[in-house]
Amino acid sequence: MRSVRLAVSLAAAAVLVTGAGSVANAAPTTDTIITESGWSDPYTPDYPCLPPGGLLSDSTRDVLHITDFGTGVFHYAETFHGERCS
Repeated sequence: MRSVRLAVSLAAAAVLVTGAGSVANAAPTTDTIITESGWSDPYTPDYPCLPPGGLLSDSTRDVLHITDFGTGVFHYAETFHGERCS
C-alpha cells in the first residue's frame, strides 16, 4: 500500500512540475491601452434648469485596458466618463 501511495505522490509531483514548466514557457504578459475622447457640437436641450436659449455640449473620454496573460487568458476593463458643459 505504501508503494502505491509513493507512486501516486511521485506522479502528482511530476504533473505539478510539468505544469509549472508550461506556464514558464507561456508568452509574456502584454498590456494594450486604448484612449478615445470626443465631444458634441452645442445643442439646445429641453431642460427646464437652463436659461432660455441655453446650449449644452457633451465631452466624453473612454479608456480600454486589455491585458493578455500569454496563456489564452485575457482581462478587459473599460472606463467611460462623460460630462455636460453649458
